[in-house]
Amino acid sequence: MNQFQPVSQQRLDIYRPIHKALRSFICDTMLRVGSLDCADAQETAQARAMATFYIGHMRHEDEFVHPAMEAHGPGSADAIEAEHGHHEAACHKIIALATQAEQAIGAGREVLVHQLYQHIALFLGETLEHMHVEETDHNAVLWKHYSDAQILAIDHAIVASLGEEEKGLAMRWMLPALSPSERVQLLQGMQAAVPPQVFAGMCAFFETLLAPADWRKLAAALEIDERLAA
Repeated sequence: MNQFQPVSQQRLDIYRPIHKALRSFICDTMLRVGSLDCADAQETAQARAMATFYIGHMRHEDEFVHPAMEAHGPGSADAIEAEHGHHEAACHKIIALATQAEQAIGAGREVLVHQLYQHIALFLGETLEHMHVEETDHNAVLWKHYSDAQILAIDHAIVASLGEEEKGLAMRWMLPALSPSERVQLLQGMQAAVPPQVFAGMCAFFETLLAPADWRKLAAALEIDERLAA
């Protein structure tokens, strides 16, 4: 197991926000599947959404982050990229089990739902260590060879490649998972990049993702009217 190493707070960490979202998404899915009512076939839909989203996330890393690493550190992304192949197979298994559980009836559904729960729990354990390696070893490569502006450009390229549905799902899990200061930093960048009326519309969605007290803090920090989403 990769040993814990302190991560510098002075450099841009593009893994942190999305990994917080993923940890939240996977954990919530595991808990929901573990306690779901097997009489409701649609309750396994979140498992499919989570696995599909994670496949997309891995492919974005393979396409945008790993080439940047390999350009200056040949072989630096090999181990994680190999794990991505294993994790993608695990995600397809989760999708298949969720679909089978929805289509099954009676006791057969309960068996499949429990198998689904076990696979998600195992997937969670594997991905927690996987993401830690990326946040430490991969960041070390990026920080050694790239400026924060260059790393931010990689992140912007990833975001630009996302469809609207994927962007919405990412924000659905990311914003509540971030700390208050991280939320402010994230939304300040958005606020500066779009017209005020567009940002107001975005805030209507953001408010639905947070507890009222968290939204009030965020609105105050961004110096926006809390009633934007009213």
